[in-house]
Amino acid sequence: MRKGDTQEPVELARRLWSLPEIADRYHRLSRIARPRLDRLTGPAGLSRSALLTTAVELAAELSVAMEPDPLLPAQLLPQPWPGTQARELIARCWAALHEREGAESRPALFRLYADITREAADRTAR
Repeated sequence: MRKGDTQEPVELARRLWSLPEIADRYHRLSRIARPRLDRLTGPAGLSRSALLTTAVELAAELSVAMEPDPLLPAQLLPQPWPGTQARELIARCWAALHEREGAESRPALFRLYADITREAADRTAR
C-alpha cells in the first residue's frame, strides 16, 4: 500500500488516521474510567442503578474512543499507545461490574462487552 510517495507503514498509518485525535479520545476514556474503577473496587456498596449508570457511562465513552480507531497493530502506533491502557482499565471496570452485579441479573449491555472482560482476565492470568 502507498499514499503518494509514502510506502513506509508507520508513516502511512500517520497519514491515513489522525492518531493524535484517537489518542486524545483514549486519554479521556482513561480519565473517566479510573475513578469508576476505584469506586467499583472499593468497599462501599453500590445500588443496582449506580452500577447500571456506571456501565452505560463506560460503554458510551468506550464507543466514542473506539469509533475512529482502526485498531492498528502496535508496530504502527506511537508507544506507549494510550488505547492499550484505556481498554485495560475498561476491562477491569467491566470485570468489577460483573462481580458486583451477579451473573443472573446482568443487563443485556453487560453481555455486549463480555469479551473485553475475558481478554483482561486472560492477560492477568499470564
